[in-house]
Amino acid sequence: MKELTLKELQGEELNILKDVHGFCLNNNIRYSLYGGTQIGAMRHKGFIPWDDDIDIIMPRKDYTRFCNEFKSDNYEIACLEKNKDYMLGFARVYDCKRTTMVSLIPWLPKDVGVWIDIFPADGMPEDEKEIYRLYKKVIRLRRLLLVARGAFAKYSSFPSTFGKIKLFVKKIITLNGCVARVLVVKLNKAMQTYDFDTSPYWSSLSNVRGLNEKKHHLKSTFQTCEMVDFEDMKAFVMNGTDIVLRDRYKDYMQLPPEKERVPKEQSYIHFYWKE
Repeated sequence: MKELTLKELQGEELNILKDVHGFCLNNNIRYSLYGGTQIGAMRHKGFIPWDDDIDIIMPRKDYTRFCNEFKSDNYEIACLEKNKDYMLGFARVYDCKRTTMVSLIPWLPKDVGVWIDIFPADGMPEDEKEIYRLYKKVIRLRRLLLVARGAFAKYSSFPSTFGKIKLFVKKIITLNGCVARVLVVKLNKAMQTYDFDTSPYWSSLSNVRGLNEKKHHLKSTFQTCEMVDFEDMKAFVMNGTDIVLRDRYKDYMQLPPEKERVPKEQSYIHFYWKE
């Protein structure tokens, strides 16, 4: 199999984004480019040249509708709402016709190709102590989930062909899978403690990794969305994009040092063209 180049990977991700954008537009579902993709839109009018993924975000109610209703002739969706063996707190829309993935990640559906990530935006309270407690709870659940998924991956790859050992390993795999599923359901519930529409702040809790991260923003920054140029299409960004990016990245229009201009995911995930 031939591995996709960075440009080819970006092209396939862009095609998925176009499909998702069209579905959201036709079904009145709010979304915004997010994270590095958001920076790319504002600074480069497209991908950050070395970026290898696309992230978008939706207010929780829109996210839930999207997960339950998304249909496409070309792509599939993997999410907690539809996949019983799914172990992530956010969704992925992926290709399974043209590309395939090679990785040590076992908790995605089989035969997964190039994807884009869709994150839910959840409400956050006004009280700083409550914010801290919620972050702490979510981070603890995320860390436990990483351990459970890691154990699941370890035993899933155990090359046993012997009766009793094979049965023992199968039980361990099943147990680790069940634990991971319970944890991701608890994580999903914790993230929805506060309603997006009635809260003064919002956050992307599904990818918070540390208490020192600035992840919550004023609700007014995600009231509406507007279209901007992204490569050869128009895509949505939240109305407070500049505020959100400065909260998280400070001077996001400034290029990072050259040594940091490398793809994030291609070191442990590889995509190939199907034969």
